[in-house]
Amino acid sequence: MLRFCFSIVLTLLNTLWIALFAYQRFGDTSSSPEIRTLDFQRHLLDLQSVDIKFRDGTSMCFGKTASEWRMTAPADAKAHLLVMDRFLQVLLTLKPKFVLKSDSAIGLSQYGLDPPLGTLTLRTSDETYQLTVCKATGDGKNIYLFIPETREIFSVNGEFLNLLKMPPVRWCFPYLLDLATLKTIALETTQQKVLLDRTGATWSLKLPLPVPIDTQKADALSQQLRYLKIERFLADEEAQPYRSAFSDAERTLRLILSNGKTTETLKLLPKESKPHTYIAQRNGDASLFLVKTEAVERLLHASKMLCERMIFDLEFSQIRQIVCRRQGTRTILRPLDKNEWERSIHVETSDTSVQTQKVPAVRLQSLMDTLNMLCVKDFLPNAPNIANKTRLDFEITTLNDTLSATVYYDENAAYVKLSNQPLWMQPTSFDPEFFQTYFEFSEDKTVWKFNSDERVVRVKLKSPFKEVVETLSSADYEGVPLALLEAGRWLEDKDLPTFSTDTYTLFITTENDAHIPKTYELTFSERIGGRLQIGGYAERKFTFTPEWTDFLFRITHQKEQDNALRTFLNP
Repeated sequence: MLRFCFSIVLTLLNTLWIALFAYQRFGDTSSSPEIRTLDFQRHLLDLQSVDIKFRDGTSMCFGKTASEWRMTAPADAKAHLLVMDRFLQVLLTLKPKFVLKSDSAIGLSQYGLDPPLGTLTLRTSDETYQLTVCKATGDGKNIYLFIPETREIFSVNGEFLNLLKMPPVRWCFPYLLDLATLKTIALETTQQKVLLDRTGATWSLKLPLPVPIDTQKADALSQQLRYLKIERFLADEEAQPYRSAFSDAERTLRLILSNGKTTETLKLLPKESKPHTYIAQRNGDASLFLVKTEAVERLLHASKMLCERMIFDLEFSQIRQIVCRRQGTRTILRPLDKNEWERSIHVETSDTSVQTQKVPAVRLQSLMDTLNMLCVKDFLPNAPNIANKTRLDFEITTLNDTLSATVYYDENAAYVKLSNQPLWMQPTSFDPEFFQTYFEFSEDKTVWKFNSDERVVRVKLKSPFKEVVETLSSADYEGVPLALLEAGRWLEDKDLPTFSTDTYTLFITTENDAHIPKTYELTFSERIGGRLQIGGYAERKFTFTPEWTDFLFRITHQKEQDNALRTFLNP
């Protein structure tokens, strides 16, 4: 019985202690009200505007249109959807904690209401609600919202204050424009106008010169322009000097972007001493933005930076005929099969073929590679002076099309005009002697002929002193295809000098698409005195060329080679 009475007394004392603590901590508040939906929460779907003001004078204002939220101050910009959603979610989930009973200064200051950090003003179509943002002065950590009308206090996560105090630019859609695609891009200055147009997936340059452009480069540029990032807003004091500067046509650029339905116009004012930095004004709005981009500079020089530098883009397997006309003759190249082509030369005044000759397909592949490597040094707005220059006319027929090209050249310069290109082009280089070898009859100096489906898989060089074995990738002999390594000249037995007894043998193993191996064997001998001179393949002898020496060095080179191999590769 005594123990039971003691328990009752202890319970009463604990209750009294809790009540005393609650009175000291919350002396001017009541207990928590019932969980209920607040009046402004019932109208959040009808929310029309939000004003956020802080006691330091900074503020942000937002208004809701039919489809989106927009910031109206300190700048006019589309609001960031995720930030606005997070902000409204906090308001929607607020639950009241306490109700202030007294107007005493102690009660106000206890919750950081004297003075508050700032205010939130929420407006619906019919009502206006005001919430006060406050910070408890006791521990300096707890963040509260206070509704003056009902004197209710809500405890919110500290991240909510961080959200409110984010720079205004973080509350906005991060990009200056909101265009999903671009169909036309125009840039206007007092000196020139640049115009890009897209048809389907292909971009073309209309102004200042109608030159073909690289669609991938143009796509990359359009992406840069679509995502012009807002670095920051310009406050009124900072923006004022720039407003009048936008009327100076000499300094201002006009960027006009369209997706075919919506057109956006930006005025861009280069910021002095800040490369690729601009003050931007959108569609004549009062708000000014700072943006940084290299895209404007690239667009200004589009005819050079975006142009398609390749003159030809030919797929060898698609070619059905190549015709070259020069100095009264017509050379025709046609594929016979995948390994051989036929070359025939005709006199222009007669249809009688002068002569025909078979040519390894791999040699014609080299011709195509060289044509495809011809690049534009410059596009010419006017026709060049072609007087006293040699003329070549090419006509290349593929499975789907025929491309005609005219080349004028002399020892000083060369010019190219394509049938489908309105402008003349000056190539970076042009070697007429190289092309001449393909359109004239010449001695076949090919040492061996690989089939087009063969690839090198293994090389072994055997010397009197050592065997060097290397497994190769295509990069090891790229640029010097084995099938194109030619003899300097073929030798007869009577032409052969006296050699040492040392013989080197190069074994090259290839595989075709069916992985069937085939080994070629090439021998080399040294003249007495140690200088490498003669090679032999299939009982034929030929003089060694620098290309052979270079090739052998690259495929057999090791960091440590014995002296004999060094002598062999570097005579």
